Formats: sequence, structure tokens, C-alpha cells
Amino acid sequence: MNISDYLDYLKNSKHSTQKTIENYNYYLKRFFNFCHISSPEDITDENVDQFKKFLAQVRNNKKELTKTSTQNYHLIALRSYLDFLKSKDIITLNPNEVKLNKQNFKEKNIMSDNAIEQLLAAPMHTKNPGIIQNRDKAILEILLCSGIKVSELAQLKKSEINFNTSIIHILHQKKSRALNLSNQAAYSLKKYLSLRNDGINALFIRHDKAKDRQLLKITKDNYQLTPRTFQRIIKKYVKKTNLNINITPEKLRQAYALHLKKKGYDEKTIQGMLGHESIVTTKLYTKLR
Repeated sequence: MNISDYLDYLKNSKHSTQKTIENYNYYLKRFFNFCHISSPEDITDENVDQFKKFLAQVRNNKKELTKTSTQNYHLIALRSYLDFLKSKDIITLNPNEVKLNKQNFKEKNIMSDNAIEQLLAAPMHTKNPGIIQNRDKAILEILLCSGIKVSELAQLKKSEINFNTSIIHILHQKKSRALNLSNQAAYSLKKYLSLRNDGINALFIRHDKAKDRQLLKITKDNYQLTPRTFQRIIKKYVKKTNLNINITPEKLRQAYALHLKKKGYDEKTIQGMLGHESIVTTKLYTKLR
């Protein structure tokens, strides 16, 4: 069983997203290439230790060391692969032998309740037109109350929101999950949509002078904000509020996961609500040190 067999399993049996499959493929090939492994039966705990030391020393284009969380994503992929091999009765390293690196509180940079309140209030204190203020507030409200990924939010259509139950239906291939909107998020979204008269089914769209020109080139149903645009929106309001914290879409999902944990949800339930492939990822999101 090689990596391609495992990736086929992720796609056809686990119904993983294309992004997850691409990431796991990269992480595993990086491990195999670094350790010069030709067969999964050759994986040893010594290989893993060497790989962990390698990841801890790698620097990015900005000369920054690889974050502990990123190192752990490599190890999570390896553990998942070893679990797969074990299910196929292939004798190799026990997945439990792959220990994750400890991640300290400072690096996780958890958002406080006060930081969340400031971020949510920021869009309404700009000089942007009302429709953009309400759009951006709705975006932030949904990200914080549902744990949705920006890649999922970018694909959402108005028809996929049930306003009677305040539920968003997320569908990836054959796998789906339902996300609940808070009362405030549902209110903000309704307010934003009430200001639109464009007939476009995309949930969130641009509102600038370029929009009308672009709509001449593409169909209305395909006109929507991109994941990168959502990232820029978050960054803009973090800067505006002068929050001394690195808030990313992932940090917002983590804040949601911690909120669920405080409310008493178990990790398996949180895993399903966040759409994590591995329970180990959920543990990283909900673990405080």
C-alpha cells in the first residue's frame, strides 16, 4: 500500500476535500523523501524522530522557523496514513508511536472574548457604504459562530441557508454537515441580503465599481468572494481595531472550537462540526496549555 492507495482511500471512502488530499500528499511525500523510504514497512520511530528534528529547523521564505502547529499537521498526516496501513494488516510502525509536538499557549494565540467583540464591531465603524459594512459584519459573525472554513464560505449560495432554522448546509462530495447560525449572525446576514437587489445566488459578493463590468464576462451564479478575499477582510479589521494578535481564519475556527468545548461538547462532536478529517486535529484546536 503506497501513498497513492491511501489518497484514493481519502477520496473514495472518507470523501475528504481536495485540499486535504493535496496537503496529505505533500506531507507524506516530504516524509518519504526526507527519510529515503521506499516502502511503508520500512517506517521506524527513528525515521519519525529525524523528520521531527528536520521540520523544527526548516525556515520559510521570511527566514521564520516552521510553526509547531504546521509541524504537527505533517505528523497528523503520517499517523493517519499509519492507521490506514494498520487497517490493511500491513506491519509497520504503530501510529501511537508518532507523538505530536507540544504547542504552547503563546503560539496558539487564543482570542479573548474582548478581542472577539472588538472584531465584530469593527465593520460598522468604517466609512464604507452600508451594504459593505453589513456584508463584512455578517461574514465575521458567521465565521465566529459556525466554525465554517473560508473555502466553504466562498462557495455558499443564498439557497443553501435555511433561515427558518438558521442552519447552513455544507456538502463536500458525499459528505455533509449542518452548521447552526447564532441569532446575531442570522440577523446580520438577513440585514445584508435585504440591501441587495442583484439577483445573484452567491451568498457574499463584491460591491464596487468593477462588479458591473465583471458581470458582463461571467454568469451571476459564479460571481462571489474568494477565500483570499475573506482572509483580507479579516486582516483589515484586525488592523483597524489595533488588536495585538495574529487573527486568521484558522484562529477563528479555533476560537469556535474552544467555545464548544467550554459548553461541554465532546471532541468527537466538535470534530464533526468543524469537518476535521482527524480527531487529532480537533484535539490540537481544543487543547489549552
